[in-house]
Amino acid sequence: AAIPRVTPLDVQVVLTRLQADKKVSNLPFQLSVNATGPGELAQETNLRMGAQVPLPTMAAPTIDGKPVTGMLQAGPVQYKDIGTFIDARARNLGDGNYELAISVSDTSVYMGPASVYTGQAGAASNATAGLPVLRTYASSNNMVLKSGQTKQFTLAADRVSGETLKVDVTVTVSK
Repeated sequence: AAIPRVTPLDVQVVLTRLQADKKVSNLPFQLSVNATGPGELAQETNLRMGAQVPLPTMAAPTIDGKPVTGMLQAGPVQYKDIGTFIDARARNLGDGNYELAISVSDTSVYMGPASVYTGQAGAASNATAGLPVLRTYASSNNMVLKSGQTKQFTLAADRVSGETLKVDVTVTVSK
């Protein structure tokens, strides 16, 4: 049988954060992606969901150089993008198989303990105490799925919070 020139697909991407075995958050996203036939260039579908958050760049200076007590110090802020970005393109391989080229990135603000893990065993930084931390995740890969099939795209541990981020992808032929 001839492969159709374009096959419309629904692609669902679910980002699940777990702390040990407890689900902390579950973020589903759905995109419509057109799978092209073999040898044809597939158009990329993009999803951008997020916000810009203000982050302090430095504390306000004082006249005598001592910190002001009992008052929140306000200083300049820099806006940073947070949220989830998904890019996908698909190709119909025939026999009910679809190749999905997908990239997922997620940036979130983490207001955790007073000091933040710096990457060295047992080491923490007091320089970041009380300040927000931006945690990021990014991955891209090609997956082959059948309509209705779900595959785990990635599983990654967050060294800042200790949470595990699981990304599942489901492809379904649109009706």
